[in-house]
This record gives sequence, C-alpha cells and structure tokens, in this order.
Amino acid sequence: MHLTYHLPRPRSPHSVLGGLLLAACALLLGARTSEAHVLDAAVATPDCGTSTIQLHFTGSFMANGPFSIPYTITFNCTDGGPAIPPISETANGTVVNATPGGVDGTFDITATQAAALAGRTCLVSGTATLFQAGVQYNTVAMTDPAGATEFEVKCGPPPRVTGCTPGYWKQDQHFDSWVGYAPGDSFEAVFGRNVPGTPSLLDALKLGGGGLNALMRHTTAALLNASNPDVASPYGVADVIALFQQAFDSGKYEATKDTFEGLNQTGCPLD
Repeated sequence: MHLTYHLPRPRSPHSVLGGLLLAACALLLGARTSEAHVLDAAVATPDCGTSTIQLHFTGSFMANGPFSIPYTITFNCTDGGPAIPPISETANGTVVNATPGGVDGTFDITATQAAALAGRTCLVSGTATLFQAGVQYNTVAMTDPAGATEFEVKCGPPPRVTGCTPGYWKQDQHFDSWVGYAPGDSFEAVFGRNVPGTPSLLDALKLGGGGLNALMRHTTAALLNASNPDVASPYGVADVIALFQQAFDSGKYEATKDTFEGLNQTGCPLD
C-alpha cells in the first residue's frame, strides 16, 4: 500500500464523508490548554477511480515548532464484484509539518491499492499520535459521531470488468492483440519462477488439466488482459505476476487460478 502526503489545502465541501471526526484524547500531563494540539479529522469520499481512499487530518497545533503525526490505518474492503478478492491491509506512516510557527493546516493521507476500490465497501479504523520535539502529546482514535471506532466507506459503482480467455489469446489470428509480450516469450523469464519444462507464454496458454497447469494457463491470459489497454482488468501486470508468485511459492494454486479464471471469462472486448 503506497501512501503520499499532500501539502495543506482547503477542504472542498464535497470531500467530507458524513462528518466523521477523530475524537481528541487526553493531553500530555503538564501541557497548558492554550498550547494543546487540537486534532480533528474527517474521511474524504474515496477516489475509487484511482484506487485510493483519502483521509483529511485538520486542526490547530502548537506554534513553537514543527510536529509529526505517526498514524496507523486499517482497511478491510469486501468483494467489489465477480472474482475481485477482498482487501485487508494496514497502512503505517508519518506526516510532518516542517514549518515552525504553523498553527493550522490540513494534512491529506492517500492510501492507494493495486486493485480498484470501485464497488467495494471498506471498514476503516485507525489512530494518530502527535509528537513535537520528540515529545508525545496525544493519541486520537478515529470515530464516527456515535463513537464507533470502525465505520464504513462505500465506494461508487464498480467499473465494467472485461477479460479474454486463454482460448482467445492462444489463437494466432489474435496475436496482434498481444501488448508488451510475444507468444515465444519465456514463461519463467516473465514470471520469475522455475516451472516444469521450458514453456513459452503460448505453451502455457495451451496447457491442459488442473493444478499448476491451470494456474499457468489462466495467469498468462490474465497477464495479457492486464497489458492490453483495451481490456478493463482490475489488475496491473505487476499485480498478476506477484499473485502468481505468491500462489506458486505457497503451493496453493486453486484460489488464484479461480480469481484469474473468473476475470478471464467476464467478456472479451477485442476482435
């Protein structure tokens, strides 16, 4: 999960989802109220088109130097459509105000997933801790107005997913639809794993049977779907390769094979 920090900017009215706030916790013993950090937050409407959920942390802070906010955010996102697996990940990072004297600001954290979030319902929870000059001031837990520490973020309607089958990709009249790869390319070189024999990508598409053969067959089709810009795959090329490697290394092929097979059968948009 990749996280980026954006410089403070005004919050647009449509970016706030349901007025979700971070509840301020107790201040560090000895800190005067007038100097206390006051941290509020809201969850922005997810930008599902770019596979992101954005969180806005806003508030007033002590004016005597820069501060940092380490955070931990957990996303549990349910299946967004046929053969699209759920997401369950924790993001950790730190946003930093490096400008001494700043007292107000909006700090945006953007969590980016490899697969599209569109159509998913995500349960989000997390905490943020404020530090200044190495001193911890307070920790806040993300809550909704009722005090729940886990709440839903619903992404918009899923995009249309398309995919072409191994049977499509192995036909020589369709070789002109291959993008970035050629039928004779080594399967092992592309996927970074030693498999039985020395198959090309085309050989893998022609494999029969189940087990590893089925995984290789549908993985190759998923790779070609991901690499063709006219096919609406929820995965990128790097995602397909990584998922194959995980399945191969674990020796558990069926779940990944089923995911790719389902996507490969969603309807081929190519001639």
